[in-house]
Amino acid sequence: MRDRLGWLERWLHLRLLGRHPYNTVLNYNWVNVRPMVRTLRALTPLVRGRVVDVGAGRSPYYDVFSAGVRSYIAVDRLSSLPSEEERPIARVAGVIEALPLRDGSADALLSTQVLYQTIDPRLGLREVCRVLRSGGHAILSAPHSSPVHSEPYDLYRFTPQGLRRLGEEAGLEVVRLETQGQLFSGFALALAMNLVLTPVSPGRPMEVRARRQLLFAPLIGLVNVLAYLLDRVLPFNRSPVNLIVVLRKR
Repeated sequence: MRDRLGWLERWLHLRLLGRHPYNTVLNYNWVNVRPMVRTLRALTPLVRGRVVDVGAGRSPYYDVFSAGVRSYIAVDRLSSLPSEEERPIARVAGVIEALPLRDGSADALLSTQVLYQTIDPRLGLREVCRVLRSGGHAILSAPHSSPVHSEPYDLYRFTPQGLRRLGEEAGLEVVRLETQGQLFSGFALALAMNLVLTPVSPGRPMEVRARRQLLFAPLIGLVNVLAYLLDRVLPFNRSPVNLIVVLRKR
């Protein structure tokens, strides 16, 4: 019975909430990830050749860029990389502050929601600059307003000006800087993440999180839809949820 219940929970989770990054409106992370996927798709012309995905985990955005990629390298802590990978993705253990790659060896670099967990973001961006070839592009995302999560690795939040300055100090040119999510999306994300992530059992956090997502899915879906509509009626833009910056190596 317990195994059947676990299978049913997994099936409901996939059908109702989607699979990251293709989350449904019932997912607590919908307002955060949905606009990111849309922007990344628009940036696919910049992602060609030898692509490095830093902090890749299971490389959820590989399918977005795979058409123009010659080789795809996932860099992350060994514990975060999948033990097996059926897609043509090379897995390399490392962190953004010390990328295990040669100078100028990447045509494009992707790093989503990594800088806020980076002990030294300035050093991380200098490493990004080092491994990019001249004229290569880096696409990075970082949170501006978000509840505390991913403890104990949640270290920073960023503003558009701060992210721009970090990139320029590293020797990179800011090609594009986009804010994502407005005031009401921030409210929706804060409520959803607090409902799902608090409290989380220290013993089995992922299991508790999955069950709480299913429990609160109808409420989260309603709040997400209201936030989406209100952001269009009242477009207050001084409290973005996320930032995406496109940098080019001069």
